[in-house]
Amino acid sequence: MESFVFALRTMRSHPLLVRLTAIEPEDLLPVMTLQAGPVIAIVSGFLAQQIRDAQRRGEVPPYDARPVAEILTRMAQSLILTPQGGLPLDSDRQARAFARNYIVPIVMRAVPAGD
Repeated sequence: MESFVFALRTMRSHPLLVRLTAIEPEDLLPVMTLQAGPVIAIVSGFLAQQIRDAQRRGEVPPYDARPVAEILTRMAQSLILTPQGGLPLDSDRQARAFARNYIVPIVMRAVPAGD
């Protein structure tokens, strides 16, 4: 949960990302969307490892962590690149509530592999 809050706050306020989004969106957006496969692979690989570590500690039920990690990565990518919308995520408190209500259930209730 705290990782989501940190990542959302950091990326939404990162000076380079903010500037490129405002000044050169036609250069940034293709790289961060259509050409983002390598970034998605790296970030989802990292998240999958975090989920597997939590599974080994007994904090998360057993399932294939890769699809869940990719879903979370793609959701975060969208929330970072398109902050405008109906979800209240402007403060850490709001981001934490979103994570608690929507991200934690995804991680905790994923279907075990083979089911």
